[in-house]
Amino acid sequence: MKTDARKLSPQEQREKRATALRMREQGYTYIRPFVIGRKNWLFSDTPKGATASAQIYSLIETAKANGQEPYAYLRHILERLPQVNSVEGYEALLPWNCSPAPAAS
Repeated sequence: MKTDARKLSPQEQREKRATALRMREQGYTYIRPFVIGRKNWLFSDTPKGATASAQIYSLIETAKANGQEPYAYLRHILERLPQVNSVEGYEALLPWNCSPAPAAS
């Protein structure tokens, strides 16, 4: 990978910091733990494994973003998912539409 060795001007430094802040505010830091831990996700070496991982990560991070405890939320939806047979049923399982009981410790 080629890098730019020149020194950034003060304006470019401000722009770089502003861009980093915008990225952070847009939620890119939510995926950081998964990127850092990518060696732990070696089971995702197939397209189906990668899709399954992305779906679980998405569920977990969406639950967190909506104030849900991830384990309790996953347990809640996985227990109810087999009985769902309509769009309304799926929508009721979205983290902003349900309040699962907290996980027992």
